[in-house]
Amino acid sequence: MFKNYISIAIRSMRKHTGYALINLFGLAIGMAAMGISYQQFVDGGNIIAYDLQPLLDIHLGSEFDIDIQTSGSMTYVLLFSAIAIFILFLACINFMNLATARSATRAREIGVRKAVGSDRGQLVVQFLFESAFMTVLALILAAGFVWLALPTFNAIAGLQLTISSLITPGFLGYLLIGAILVSLVAGLYPALYLASFDPAIVLKSETFSAGSRSKLRNTLVVFQFGISICLLIGTFVVQDQLNYIQNKRLGFDKEHVIVVSRGFELDSQFDAFKQELKSNSNIVAVGAANSIPGEIHG
Repeated sequence: MFKNYISIAIRSMRKHTGYALINLFGLAIGMAAMGISYQQFVDGGNIIAYDLQPLLDIHLGSEFDIDIQTSGSMTYVLLFSAIAIFILFLACINFMNLATARSATRAREIGVRKAVGSDRGQLVVQFLFESAFMTVLALILAAGFVWLALPTFNAIAGLQLTISSLITPGFLGYLLIGAILVSLVAGLYPALYLASFDPAIVLKSETFSAGSRSKLRNTLVVFQFGISICLLIGTFVVQDQLNYIQNKRLGFDKEHVIVVSRGFELDSQFDAFKQELKSNSNIVAVGAANSIPGEIHG
């Protein structure tokens, strides 16, 4: 019953210092640096707590500063999921507007079908099946693009995703549910709209116009452009931020700096090690610090 709870973290907090010692080794070093014993550490109001951490929660739900892997962020997952849903919704709105805008080309077809006995329900089902067909076709094309772009995405993101790892019963179930929802959202309004044509008016008129004053259609167009503008603004802001991060002058050439970790192991031999490095003509300068700029140490 505990197979998912085998990652144990040992935490200790010392009051008024603002840092955490994450393991027993760090705790021993910290107490030695402060010149106190373990009993003095406990008497000072500090605690050592043992926490069970589910392995499946480490990647996106870890609350520890140091863990067995680099943690992700659920906030980013939700953010990009929301953006994807907005883009998909915009595609549905686009399909609605295009389907209703070309309604005049199908008016006579609808009139003839109603004249020979088709009722509104049959027409709605037909248009929904057409929407489902377009959705499935788009899904197949999207899967092909994913297969082609996956190697590039893995290289950029530093991942090792494969198509076989994505094709799981759960994932395919989500795709099926998504395809059904998209078919309904994109196709229901056009289906109801087209099936509502009066066959007498359609068949008598040489030219048929469904009109363009639908409040719902105008609202959808405004909403579509509003969301598109927001996404474009967000894209430009993120692009500027990334450009700033990548091109900000740091005060040193980070491409020509080598960091040797655990330098404290040299202890009294550091000066000799430093001179040995400086004797190399390829090395311009040697220095030491207790941390790398940007990293946090207790």
